[in-house]
Amino acid sequence: MCHRCGLSDEDLNRRWSRPDQTLHPVIYNAKGLIEYCCRVLHRIPYFYCDLHGHSRRKNVFFYGCSQAGSWNAADRTVPEDPTEFLLLPHILQQTAPAFSLNHCNFRVERGRESTARVALWRQLGITRSYTLESSYCGCDQGPYQGYHLGTYQLHEMGRNLCEALRTLYEDGWKLKLVLACSSPQTFANEQPNRVVGGIAGLGGVRTYEEEAVLTNPSDDSDYEEEYHAMNECH
Repeated sequence: MCHRCGLSDEDLNRRWSRPDQTLHPVIYNAKGLIEYCCRVLHRIPYFYCDLHGHSRRKNVFFYGCSQAGSWNAADRTVPEDPTEFLLLPHILQQTAPAFSLNHCNFRVERGRESTARVALWRQLGITRSYTLESSYCGCDQGPYQGYHLGTYQLHEMGRNLCEALRTLYEDGWKLKLVLACSSPQTFANEQPNRVVGGIAGLGGVRTYEEEAVLTNPSDDSDYEEEYHAMNECH
């Protein structure tokens, strides 16, 4: 069983690029609503997030989108501000016990072009377009190390995410300044492999030794097959 398949027996998170009104009505209408906001109202959503489960990697983490980490050579020629998509995971690293910045990945792979995360980033210009993965395999860090993620932890993660978004929206300019100043060379050169930095907490500046990986050679190319091991599609 695969929880992402619709009545047409297709993976609905591989139909966002060109959804069919008849075969994929939920995706067609959801994307249509977002596209209406962008193209008609000229109000690009501040944040988009697809909530998934992951059967192999542990903890809670983001997949995001970076021009520098794209498979498309044309994308890599476009200047970008990495803080636009890196600040939120940096905030969560400090506030969410189950979240792991070190597991985050911001590559854009060719085989992921039809996912919601990449399609909305590319076609509609939503810079903060993410997939938030919660592991079926529990945590290997922090206070929940050695434990599975239950409803309490998932509710807590939801609260942490909402609070992080509020912090990002209200104090984003301060966080950008601190993040850039703490790692000026990284952001000046927009290095494609790794991004490190720090943010301003309520009590001052907190720095990071963990890294948000853009391209990690040790990962297999099918890093986002969330249900392969436990929920194989039939």
